[in-house]
Order: sequence, then C-alpha cells, then structure tokens
Amino acid sequence: MGDFNAKVGEGASKRQGLGPYGLGVRNERGETLLNFCEANDMMILNTWYQQHPRRRYTWISPGDRCRNQIDYMLVQKTWHSSFIKCKTKPGADCDTDHILVVAKMKLKSYRKKSDNKR
Repeated sequence: MGDFNAKVGEGASKRQGLGPYGLGVRNERGETLLNFCEANDMMILNTWYQQHPRRRYTWISPGDRCRNQIDYMLVQKTWHSSFIKCKTKPGADCDTDHILVVAKMKLKSYRKKSDNKR
C-alpha cells in the first residue's frame, strides 16, 4: 500500500495488473507504477472492484476543489483471488488530506491435527 502520487487512469486497459475501475487520466507516474507492477507480477487492487466514484477517490485537495485516486494497494497476482473488495473510507478520522484505503480478504483456517493418542 502506498502514496504513489500516480494516476493510473480509468477504463479497460491491456496493461497487466490494471483493472477497469480506476479514476482519471494516466500520468507519467501512473505509467511508472504500471511498469513496476508488470515487472514484479503485481496487481493494483483498487482498480479491480466496481465502487461508486466516492469510494475510489483517495485524495482531496484543500478546499475540496479536486479529487483524485493516487494511493493504491498492490498485491501479488497469486493473492488476488483472496480479496473480496477494496475501497476507501471517506469518513475515517485520519487527520490528512488522503482517504483511508481498506481491503477485505478471505482467509482459510485449518485446525492443526494433534499427535496425542489417548
């Protein structure tokens, strides 16, 4: 997870690791982030889950003049199927101009078999 100050853009893309639900227009840092994801077999989790735009903004400018998606959660592709959703929490009290990004993950638990014989 990070404050990349990158805009990866919206809409379907042939770029590996980028989902169809980004925001805005891709900038140079967005291109660099996508290259990093491709080189490291990662996905930008925020862009794979359909959410209302207010659940995708991660930064609001002072005075609320501009809103952008510039913070992302990156995950290895092998872990992608373990996530259920990824969105922002606009009302979270974080004392910053950035908005909290959260993801919900499903985990399987297994009971350890004991070797104790009675």
